Amino acid sequence: MGIISFDYEGIYTKVDRFLVIEYYLSNNRTGSVQFESQGDKVKTKEVFEPNSKF
Repeated sequence: MGIISFDYEGIYTKVDRFLVIEYYLSNNRTGSVQFESQGDKVKTKEVFEPNSKF
């Protein structure tokens, strides 16, 4: 079994404090992290385009 590493660069395309962070990676993939307040807890949801090499 080999070694897998993650070395990506990107920019944040949207930052809405306490709600969402969206980003664009140098390999043309996008993703986001959404935050939802649930009382004294926070639910997070991450959506991203998987790397097609694997």
